[in-house]
Amino acid sequence: MSTARFLSLAPLQIAQALIGFGAIAAFTRLMSAEDFGRYALALSISMAAHTLAFTWAEAAAFRFFAAARAEKRLADHFATLLALA
Repeated sequence: MSTARFLSLAPLQIAQALIGFGAIAAFTRLMSAEDFGRYALALSISMAAHTLAFTWAEAAAFRFFAAARAEKRLADHFATLLALA
């Protein structure tokens, strides 16, 4: 990754991290231990489901993107991805 691209994305990554830490701090203070446990369990299950359902499609999209662009078949490439999702 180029330095310019890294520097352009760094503020977004920092903001995302700060919001995440702030949300955890707020949730732990506003929820009971039981409610936070349910929230953490639901979040973990949803993240695992996303990984199982979509990670393979994301990997395939990146793998075949260059070939689709070289063959000028990006429309077909994206249509296939949408059909899979």
